[in-house]
Amino acid sequence: MVNKKQLISFIKKEISKFDALAIADDKCKNEAQTRTYLIEPFLEILGYHRLKDLITEYAADFGDRGINKVDYAVCVNSKNPIMVIECKKYGKKLNDKDAGQLNNYFVNTTSAKIGILTNGIEYRFYASEKKDSILNKNPFYVFNLDEYEESDFETLAKFHRTAIEIKTIIEEANESHFISDFDEALFKELLAPSDEFVKAILNRMGIRGNDKIKAKIKELVNSISLSVATDKVSVEESKKGGNTGIVTTHDELKYYHIIKTLLIQTKKIDSDRISYKDQKNSFVILVDGNIRKAICYLVFTDKTKKITVGNKEFKVEKIDDVLSFKKDLTESALTYFE
Repeated sequence: MVNKKQLISFIKKEISKFDALAIADDKCKNEAQTRTYLIEPFLEILGYHRLKDLITEYAADFGDRGINKVDYAVCVNSKNPIMVIECKKYGKKLNDKDAGQLNNYFVNTTSAKIGILTNGIEYRFYASEKKDSILNKNPFYVFNLDEYEESDFETLAKFHRTAIEIKTIIEEANESHFISDFDEALFKELLAPSDEFVKAILNRMGIRGNDKIKAKIKELVNSISLSVATDKVSVEESKKGGNTGIVTTHDELKYYHIIKTLLIQTKKIDSDRISYKDQKNSFVILVDGNIRKAICYLVFTDKTKKITVGNKEFKVEKIDDVLSFKKDLTESALTYFE
């Protein structure tokens, strides 16, 4: 069994030693050199051996034409590729046209589940939303050798040859896209309220609106009114914990809503039964308002953010980190929904 901590430590050490920019400036004048001096060494850090796991110039074409070839097909214990990689020369800015080219190769490599587009420094990871589908137009993860964070080592570990679980990665990718689409849809709705949204507000107000009133409602949906509404919602949610003098923070509520959104993607989990209780030393997400049915504990301080699920403790730096242990959260919640 793979030791996750050791794997993360290994990747961090190897990435730190890999002076990619210096190598690129000195040796990478074309795509072939970029592949030799940047891309293959990076894939080697992730455990992929050039002769055993990588097929260069893999035929990714319709039928038997073999005209279109993707730079690398990645195979793990199989002749069928699980990933395809399209490479561009160092210094080239990756764009939608390049992603479209990758998608064409991906569609014609039916066993592949992930597509990677790279110029040797930036790596864009794409996934399909459905089986045998095209790639999502947006990457679900981007890694840059010139600018990375501590959390990137944990994410890269998921793609290491010894630890890769394609199904889990695809599920997390789709969850990431779902949340991003939700955020974007909510932003657009609030920026330019639809007639349906205005009608819903009028119904809450208990009045019927003519065109003049509807226009007024649209003008009132702005950053000031949204800030006032958000503050009121926070106060009401804080009341659920009782009048204890404990202040429920914005961060706690933000993580609560994200975790709840992830959990209810599983049909067995009833949204109405999930709530929270803010305590002196922790913020608990639970089922049926019962502290004995705790899904997880959030312990947030000025310096660190930690989430405990069962006997596992996860350190989080940004909201997307929650996706990495969605499975643990779901399993914890399901114990109370069986």
